[in-house]
Amino acid sequence: EARRVLELHRAETGDLPRRILDVGCATGAHAAALAHHAGCEVWGIDLERALISRARRRHRNVRFRVADMMRPRLPGTFDLITSFYGVVAYARTPRRLGRAIRAMASLLSPGGVAWVEPWHLREHYVPRPTSRVVETATTSIARASSALIRGRQVDLRVAYTVARNSRLELHDERHRLGLFSSEEMMKAIEGTGMSARWEGGRI
Repeated sequence: EARRVLELHRAETGDLPRRILDVGCATGAHAAALAHHAGCEVWGIDLERALISRARRRHRNVRFRVADMMRPRLPGTFDLITSFYGVVAYARTPRRLGRAIRAMASLLSPGGVAWVEPWHLREHYVPRPTSRVVETATTSIARASSALIRGRQVDLRVAYTVARNSRLELHDERHRLGLFSSEEMMKAIEGTGMSARWEGGRI
């Protein structure tokens, strides 16, 4: 995914970025991959302190900061801004989505590119229970989720069962996410003065 984003950036600008920001970086895997493949300065931001702490321990070659995507307040500008896995859905409302995109646009260098991966689009989303299992020689993780639509938002509950050697752990997460249409996504981006296009199912 990191390589693909860098290929798209080079196709748009003719060069690799010199400075990258990953919005909603979580534990930093994408930010670290971008740093590896681009060989440049990379920053990652996330609102969750525990995730940023883990990212800092795992990836020493990336600069991480606890920050809100609505008002990131970072030094300088960036040639490439990425936002993977539908992080913008945490904006929850079209108005706040516009604020988040404007914040990204304010941090773009002239001629810079923002690569924003939406969550499920409103016109296509059907809430259904899902499950997945991942196994290694020492660990088995079962993930199950259920979703409930409340107006224009989704209450998502995710439960994990982790079997590691002789230990069994149970984890539970709850998320509230906004459902945005493709038109709303495009409007939020174009409202900043940037041009927008879909690329392989993404914006």
